[in-house]
Amino acid sequence: ATLTQDGLEPGRTSLTCYGSRGRMDAGATADLIAARERLCKALRVTEPGPLRLGLLEAVGLTPEDCRHAATLERRRMRDAGLRPGMSPVERRKRIEAVLPQAGEPWAPPGRCATLWLILAEALENGHDAAGAELVHEITEAGSVR
Repeated sequence: ATLTQDGLEPGRTSLTCYGSRGRMDAGATADLIAARERLCKALRVTEPGPLRLGLLEAVGLTPEDCRHAATLERRRMRDAGLRPGMSPVERRKRIEAVLPQAGEPWAPPGRCATLWLILAEALENGHDAAGAELVHEITEAGSVR
């Protein structure tokens, strides 16, 4: 699964965690933004390849921070209110209401949570983050990192 760096950067994408009843959780959102900022600091200076243990430690990430961030990423998901028997048109309308605007950088919550768990495991076991690699992909729109 692929995540783009711009989809992870807090200032480039809407980043909101929700609590019970679908209300914004300001504290959880602030915690996730802080974790994402540390991760993005590492991503901005790393070379293509696996995310290095020393770099993750240098930006202040800990296994506990990463596991907490994984939980918070899942709290970005909103309930679209889908019900059995709903028409395809109504289903699409409800799904579109909880997704970001078209063209906005976005990193799916499940993929982000998985990334954080990979980083937590690397930090706990003292090795580079195997399974989390920075690559440069050339597209029609230019280089994607």
